[in-house]
Amino acid sequence: YNNFQNTGVIVWANSNDNNYNMSTVWGGTSNVVDADANLPALFPELAEAWIAVTNVGTYNDGSKVLFSAPCATAAEYCLSHDGMDITAGSDVYDGVTGYSHWITTKTGTSMATPQISGAVAILFEAFPDNSPELITKRLLLTADNSWFASSKCFVDNNGNQTIDNDEFSNSCGGYEGEVTYNGITHAYNSLYGHGNPDLHLALQPIGVNTISGLNRNKELLVASSLLLTSYYGDALSLSGEKAIFRDQLNGGFWFDMGNLVSKSPQNKLKRKLESNDFENWNSVNNHDDNYQLSFSYSENDTNDNNLNDDIGLYSSFSKNGSKTYLGYNYPTSKALGISGSNNAISILNRHNQNSLLGFASNLTDNIVVGNSIDINEQLNLNFVVYDGDENINQLNERGYIASVKSHINAYDDITLFLGKNYENEGLLRSKATGAFGELSGDTFYTGAVLNKHLYGNTHLAGLFSLGNVNASQNENGLINNIDNITTSQFNLGLVSSSILEKGDMITFNISQPLRTESGEALIHLPGYLDSNNDILFTSKKLDLEPSGREINFDLGYENKLNFGGAYKVGSQIAFEPSHNNNNSSEQLFYGVYKINF
Repeated sequence: YNNFQNTGVIVWANSNDNNYNMSTVWGGTSNVVDADANLPALFPELAEAWIAVTNVGTYNDGSKVLFSAPCATAAEYCLSHDGMDITAGSDVYDGVTGYSHWITTKTGTSMATPQISGAVAILFEAFPDNSPELITKRLLLTADNSWFASSKCFVDNNGNQTIDNDEFSNSCGGYEGEVTYNGITHAYNSLYGHGNPDLHLALQPIGVNTISGLNRNKELLVASSLLLTSYYGDALSLSGEKAIFRDQLNGGFWFDMGNLVSKSPQNKLKRKLESNDFENWNSVNNHDDNYQLSFSYSENDTNDNNLNDDIGLYSSFSKNGSKTYLGYNYPTSKALGISGSNNAISILNRHNQNSLLGFASNLTDNIVVGNSIDINEQLNLNFVVYDGDENINQLNERGYIASVKSHINAYDDITLFLGKNYENEGLLRSKATGAFGELSGDTFYTGAVLNKHLYGNTHLAGLFSLGNVNASQNENGLINNIDNITTSQFNLGLVSSSILEKGDMITFNISQPLRTESGEALIHLPGYLDSNNDILFTSKKLDLEPSGREINFDLGYENKLNFGGAYKVGSQIAFEPSHNNNNSSEQLFYGVYKINF
């Protein structure tokens, strides 16, 4: 028997108790089970994959009748099942024609036991890599014992060995003991064992669900996720990638890994209706002929509590063409002159924030420290370091940006910049948890900003950026070997003023948000268990270039009103939004009215 249990489960039929003396239900002095059904009591090594079966009939109203020997001392590995009036094949001798083959009905544990064996076979089919012990425990620990606490069981109180209707109001025995396996506990009693098998429940995940990491560490399924920005498009959606998670009884369940991936779109069209954070600053200056000390502050509602209680601070000290500055919640884009400045690229930002850098921008609780040096009237050098949390997934970023700005004339300038962005909680503002391990890395990027006067009141503005990502090794995560990632971003537009009346502005631009242009990674998909109970993985290479390229076309108009107010209207159409060619184009018409009190 023990050798058989290496590959199978022994299912044993209890005695039918034809003499009505093996259970207290039918007048016995104690509950007794025959020795062969309780062999694990003599040979404990058999208990791991052994099921004893007793015959318990269930009536339409849920009442129960024990028609065989009870589970008794075999209760820890015993199940109850209905073996009453089961249709079966039989050789019948009628005394006249002799033996004939018939279909008949039979009652007994020999009718209940094959049904339990069938349930075992179904579980082996559902969980082909489970051991006989795991299959046995799954069937025992998911059995329905809820009726044990009821008073709807038959007891032959008058001792006439006949089922009388007035004898179905007796206790079903309650809960006498427990079996615990892998943290799952199930109660039994000496009459009915663990109760009736619940095959539907046995085929469902039981207890805590986990997924294996690459070093076979078990991680909570609910705590394993990829939270992605739109930078990757659909390249890491993992849709259609099948893997196995395991429940607390080590049963494996196939699922789509894409269910663990969620996306945080970087460029929501509704942002058109929102003002830029920390856009307006109030300044106080103190200066003499040798130096200038400046202090500025800004009040905003970045936490959406309808109060301007989020403060930005900025201070600078200037002397002889050199300016050292320090800011809290001060945008790095403003330090570089691409937002909040009196130039065309800043005006584009008010209608399309894709002209902001994909790195180092949109940070909250950030610290900015920098130095700006005027080499001469035409040339400026600027160096800034920063540390803060990006506002998509609230992941920390830090880094530096160095720039050289050439003032060609009063209207035209070009800025060349380079920088490095460090992420220790994510990669390209995307986060992994649980079995996916931890993402981190750094990005070196370079680009240019252009402001060009064309004619009259019309200006050309643009931003272009390229990046190269160096991902840290995520050795234990299901996604690793991330390599060769490059990124791109651009925004090009026109700004024209005094079109309909003095002081108004119209903007038109075409832009592409930050996008991974190339890259690769490995995804490791946990599968079946091998003979040593180790997880087998299937590894696949992923191309990190998304299927689409988001291109936005924006048209905006803004004007100030005489009494201090202003309004802004416009429209946008986005093709292949979130860099996914399966996404339909998105269109928006918007209007914003603002009045100052």
